[in-house]
Amino acid sequence: MSKLIMTVVGMLCAANLFVWGGVMSGAMSGDGDFYFLDVGQGDAEVVRTGRAAWMIDGGKNELAADALANILPFLKRRIDVVFVSHPQQDHLGGLFDVIRRYDVGAVVWNGERNELWSSFSAELATRKIPAFVVTAGDVVRQEKNVFRVVWPPAGIAPSDQNDQSLVLFFSNGTTTALYAGDITEKVERAVVAAVSSTVDILKVAHHGSKYSSSIRFLETIRPLVAVIEVGKNSYGHPTQEVLARLADVGARIFRTDQNGIIRIARDADGLRVLGAHQEQ
Repeated sequence: MSKLIMTVVGMLCAANLFVWGGVMSGAMSGDGDFYFLDVGQGDAEVVRTGRAAWMIDGGKNELAADALANILPFLKRRIDVVFVSHPQQDHLGGLFDVIRRYDVGAVVWNGERNELWSSFSAELATRKIPAFVVTAGDVVRQEKNVFRVVWPPAGIAPSDQNDQSLVLFFSNGTTTALYAGDITEKVERAVVAAVSSTVDILKVAHHGSKYSSSIRFLETIRPLVAVIEVGKNSYGHPTQEVLARLADVGARIFRTDQNGIIRIARDADGLRVLGAHQEQ
């Protein structure tokens, strides 16, 4: 069934990319652009490749939909696949505005059902947007661009909603990125076993919570760039413990509360990171 689901998603992407590829390819680097949106205390990421646009989460309100106006072509407002790491307000809430204001091909999620997901699912049905449940081992692919689901495994439902987050490993042959949702150290052990390689870009788990980003995890994946999506909060995010651990493994640390929308691209000199106002 998982292979069938991914085939259907692939067919949706293929049909959409035929229309959008020519428009989008000229405005970005050949190896893709990785965006981390400034949506306050929430997660929202976009990957634009030469022939597709992918989104992971959408923050808690309309800020993600507003930010997309700075990323997608003015007349071509399409997102081929939206991934929902887990249906909590600070990840899913903003996607209501996204699907109302942008053309979305398909939604991929972790299968966790709650009241918020029920409301979102009704919106998807109204707009005839298909939704597919994925588990570890499933792959969403377009040409060389691959999102591999590394967590959660089928049949496992951790009691902690954060630990039910989809964890996605992206690769395209030149750049790798790990999107860690809100997982804690407990799940990081399984993710390390599944990834077992270094990564170029890490979306830091749970806004920099001290219960995530363990030193064992970071020493295994050793990200070149770590992005913390965070806003004003009462939790102390990002914690000094996590900032220190990221620094200890040599990661360049960027934060949406300080840098605004962050864009990462690769050129002949390596990864380029652009903050809100300047290239770094």
